Amino acid sequence: MRVTLTNPYCWPYVRGGSESTMHGLCSWLRAQGHDASILAGGPKNAAYEIDGLPYRTVKARDLSRVHRELVPPVTMIPAMRRRIKSIKPDVVHAFSYHDAFAAKRAELPYVLTIGGIIAPRWRDQHQFKLFKNACTHAEVILCASQAPVDALKADYGFDAEIVPYGLDVASFAPDEERVPGRILCVATANDNRRRPDFLVTAFGKAAVKNPDAHLVFCGAADDDVQQRVRSLLPARHRDKLTFLGDLGPEELRKEYARASLTALTSLNEAFGIAPIESLASGTPVVGTRSGALAEIITNDVGALSEPEDVNECARQIQFLLDESGPALSARCIERAQLYDWDAIGPKNVAIYERATTRW
Repeated sequence: MRVTLTNPYCWPYVRGGSESTMHGLCSWLRAQGHDASILAGGPKNAAYEIDGLPYRTVKARDLSRVHRELVPPVTMIPAMRRRIKSIKPDVVHAFSYHDAFAAKRAELPYVLTIGGIIAPRWRDQHQFKLFKNACTHAEVILCASQAPVDALKADYGFDAEIVPYGLDVASFAPDEERVPGRILCVATANDNRRRPDFLVTAFGKAAVKNPDAHLVFCGAADDDVQQRVRSLLPARHRDKLTFLGDLGPEELRKEYARASLTALTSLNEAFGIAPIESLASGTPVVGTRSGALAEIITNDVGALSEPEDVNECARQIQFLLDESGPALSARCIERAQLYDWDAIGPKNVAIYERATTRW
C-alpha cells in the first residue's frame, strides 16, 4: 500500500509528539513492505532522508503580518494539495486538519489524526471552517485516547476511533545507571500549561523527607523563569533543581534511563508520548488524574494525584522514590509494550484498508 503521512511540521525542524509519531509509523510501515513517505510543511521545498525514510517538504510561508490567518499551516495547503496529487497515494494519513484539508482538495481518501483536545473557542473563523471541513470529509478520524474522542463528540458532534501513538519500545531500553532520587520533567518550564510551579512546589515538599531528591527539567527555560521557579523552593533545596535545556533524542533517552521517576503534571493532555517513553525506559510516572494520563498510567507503573492537590502529588513522588527498583522497572517496560509499533502499527493499516475500500 502507498501511504503518505502528512503534517504541517516535521523533523528536523520540529520534533514534537506528532512529528515523532509520524516518523516512527513511517519506519514501521516501510519495514512491513508498504511504500510509505512523509510530506510536510517546511522553510523551503526540499527532499531528503532521515534514518533512511523519505521526507519531502513544501514551502510554508508565514504571512501573518499581511493577514493574521495566513500562518504557515494555512499557506502550505495549495502546494501540499499539488504534491499529494502528484504522489497519488492509496491513502493519506494527516496529522493535522490543515494537511487533511489539502488531501480533501486533492480528492484522495484520507485518515485524520487529531492529536489534542480542541476547545470550542475559535478566534479565527477561517481556521474553524478548515477544521470542520477536514473532519466532515475524513474517511476515519483517529484520536490517541478516550479524552479527545469524548471532547470531539461533545463539542463538535464528530465520531472518532482510538488508535494510540506508538513507540519503538526497544530503542528506549535502559542502558544507564539509575540515579536514586533523580526526578525528570521533560516539559519546558517556559510553558505555564505544563505547570512547572505546581511540580516544583510538590517536589519541595517531597524533598524534605528525601535528601537524595533532585528535580531535572529538560527543555527551554529562560533565565527569569529559572529564577522564579527556583524561588519556590526553600533556600536549602534550591541546589536540588537543575535545568538541562533542550536535549537531542539520544541525550533524552539517557535522562529517562537515569531517572528514578518522570513527573508530568500538566492538565488535559490528549496523549503525550513522554509517559510511554518513560515507561519504555523502565521509569515510573507521577502525574495528575487528567486527560489521557489517567488512561496510560496504572497503579503498578506510577501514581496520580488530583490536579490541584499539591500535597498528594508530593506524597506520590515520595511513594515512587521509595518503590523504585528492578521490579517496578520491569512492570513499566511490560506496560510500554502495549504501545510498541508492532501492536499499534497493524491498527493503522486496518484503518487505511477500510478508508481505501470506499473509493
